[in-house]
Amino acid sequence: MKKAFIFGHSIEKKADRIIADNGNLEEINVPGHYPYKEASVRRQTSPLTEEVVCLGCETCIKVYPVEALHKSVDTIETDKRKSTMCCACVKYCPANAREVKDNEVLSFAKKTK
Repeated sequence: MKKAFIFGHSIEKKADRIIADNGNLEEINVPGHYPYKEASVRRQTSPLTEEVVCLGCETCIKVYPVEALHKSVDTIETDKRKSTMCCACVKYCPANAREVKDNEVLSFAKKTK
């Protein structure tokens, strides 16, 4: 999250400087892959909740960056279409009730540690 804040702040400073100079925002050079590629089809996977372990504290919902999680009667459910697979819900669950079971995602995560 700190890296995202620093990135956003640097872009904001560039925009302020350009506006002060001539008002033309088209000169901003945003780091990343350009020209942008069309998004590929995302995997329809997301972290799951182990119902018997879940405390129902909703910490996972509070830390998730998009509204992909919601509490149902017995568990926390994830909307796979909205999930960013950031795994913040897994990382911050105090009961370790959130988990990823997709082998391809787990393999990638192990490589990026």
